Amino acid sequence: MEAGLTCPPESQACTLCFGECTEGKSSIIVIYDMFGFHPYYYEKSQGRYVADRKDFIWYNRLSDCSNSEELDKLVLPGNFSARHYFESGFDNLGYIATIVAHPELAEYADNPGLLILLIAHLAKAKPLVSENPDRIDLVRAVTGSDMIRNFHINWLKKVRPGPEKPAVVSAKIEDSLLRVPPCDLSVSGSTYEAKRFKLFAHQKQWTVRGLDFARALLHREDLEIDDLSYVMHSFNGNEPRIMAKARAALMDFGDLEYYMFGLARLRARQIAKHDQMLTLRFARKFRRFVFQPSPESALVDLCALFLSDDDISTPTIPGNGHVRSLDTLEKLRSHAIKAENCVWNFDIMSKILLRKIDVYAVEGENRYTISVDRHTFEIRMIEPFKGMMIKPADLGLIAEWFEEATALPR
Repeated sequence: MEAGLTCPPESQACTLCFGECTEGKSSIIVIYDMFGFHPYYYEKSQGRYVADRKDFIWYNRLSDCSNSEELDKLVLPGNFSARHYFESGFDNLGYIATIVAHPELAEYADNPGLLILLIAHLAKAKPLVSENPDRIDLVRAVTGSDMIRNFHINWLKKVRPGPEKPAVVSAKIEDSLLRVPPCDLSVSGSTYEAKRFKLFAHQKQWTVRGLDFARALLHREDLEIDDLSYVMHSFNGNEPRIMAKARAALMDFGDLEYYMFGLARLRARQIAKHDQMLTLRFARKFRRFVFQPSPESALVDLCALFLSDDDISTPTIPGNGHVRSLDTLEKLRSHAIKAENCVWNFDIMSKILLRKIDVYAVEGENRYTISVDRHTFEIRMIEPFKGMMIKPADLGLIAEWFEEATALPR
C-alpha cells in the first residue's frame, strides 16, 4: 500500500468517508479491500491522503460516516453485515476491523457483550475459540470467574458499547453484570437483593453509562428499595425530574470563597457526573436546601452532605476520658449543638479541613470546647459554654491531659 494517495482509488472495493470536507475531500477515508481496512487522512499541505497509524481505526464512529450506504457493500466474515454490527451498538469501526482480522470471532456477533469480552481478552480467547467451547465455559475462561451462568450470557446480549474501545466496556461488564450472583426469586422476592436482581434481569439494554450505574448499584448497599424504581430509568439516561434537577443543581452548586464550600463544590461536581448514582433520599434533602430559602446554618448542613470523616485528620494529640477528640462530622455537629458555640462555622471548620487545628470536647464540672494547633500545640478556648469562665478544676483536667498526652510517643 502506498504511503500517500491523491484521491480514493476507484478500484477499491469500498471507501468510507469521515469528517468534514477539505478542498472538496473528506478529511478521513478508510479503504476496505481484501487485506482489511486502511485509514488515511487528508494532508492539506501535501494535497493528498496520508496513511495513518493502525490504532487510528478506533477513532472512527460508524454514525459519522458520510456515505453510510457503503457500509452495505462491506463483505464481512460470517452471516452478519456491517449494518448489523452498527444496530447492535458497535458504533466503532475498530470492532468491524477486528472481526475482519480475526474471522473466527464472527460466530459470536449475535452476542455483543460476549464479543467485546473476547476482543478485550483476545490473546487468551483465540486459542479457546478454536476449540469451539460452550459459551458459559468460554466466558468463565476469559474472565476467570466461575460464577457465570446462562443468564449472564443472556444479559451480555443486551450490551450496547457505542464508540468506546473494548477494554473500557469489558472492564465495566466484568465489574457490573458479571458480579451479579444467581438469585432464587421464589424465596426472596421482597428482599433488596431480589429487587436488584429483577432490575438487572429486566433491563432491556446496557449502555456504557448503564454499566456505570450498575456498578454503582452493586457497590451501594445503603440504597433504599424505593430508589430502585428510578434506577431502571437512570441506567440509560432517563432520570426522573427530581433526579435530573438535583444533578443539574449539583453541577452549579457553590459560589463562595470559603474552603469548606470550595471542597463541597468539588465533591458536588464529582457526584453530579453521570456515572454516579444519586439516591432519592439524597435528592430530596438536597432539593430542600437548594430550591428553598434557608439560613446560613442550613448551608453548612448542605456542605455536610458532601464532606466525610476522611476530611478530618487523625488528631495529633489523643484524647482521654475527660478530653474527647472531635474527629468525625457527627461528633463536631452534636457537640456544637450541646455546647451552643461556634464549632460548626466557617472559620473553625476551614482550619480543621486545612489540617491546622484539632478540636476537643472537655467534660468536667462544665462543658468546654478547645482547639489545639497541630504545629505549635497552642491551646485556645472556643466560646465557653453560656459565656462561663473555665473553672480551676476543669483547667487542671486540661493541663493533666495535655501533659500526659504529649509525653506519649506519637
